[in-house]
Amino acid sequence: MIAIKATVIEKAPGQIWIKTTEGCTSCQSGCGLAEVGRFLAQRRSSIALPCDQVVNTGDEVTIVVAESALLRAGLFAYLMPATLMILGAALATLAGGGDGSAVIGAIAGLTLGFIFIRLVNRYQVHQSVRIPSSTSGDLSS
Repeated sequence: MIAIKATVIEKAPGQIWIKTTEGCTSCQSGCGLAEVGRFLAQRRSSIALPCDQVVNTGDEVTIVVAESALLRAGLFAYLMPATLMILGAALATLAGGGDGSAVIGAIAGLTLGFIFIRLVNRYQVHQSVRIPSSTSGDLSS
C-alpha cells in the first residue's frame, strides 16, 4: 500500500477537494525524481474525491492506494494512447492513404486515447476511493 497525506481545501455535500502535502516534493534527497516533483508541484491543482464522512476544510487526511491499482493505472495511461495511435496510423494506411493519412490517423488515435483515459479516470476515482467510517481520516482505495 502507498500512503500520502493531503489537506482538505474545500468541501461540498458528498465531495471534498484535497491537495497533497507530501510526496516527492517533500523528500530531501538529491535524486532527479525529487526535482521533477518539486517542479510539477508548482502547477499541482486540487483533486476532487467522493466523501460521505464528516471532514472539515483544513483537515489532514491520508490517502491509501494499493500498489497494484497504481501499476494498472500507470500501464493503462501509457499504453492506451500509444496503442490507439499505432492502430489509427495502421487503419489509415490500410484504408489506402499515404504518409499524410497515417499521420492524421495517428493523431486521431492518440487524441481518442487521451479522451478515453480521461473518461475512465473520472469513473474509476469515484468507484474506487472511499473514506472509511472510522475517525482516522484515512482515504482508502
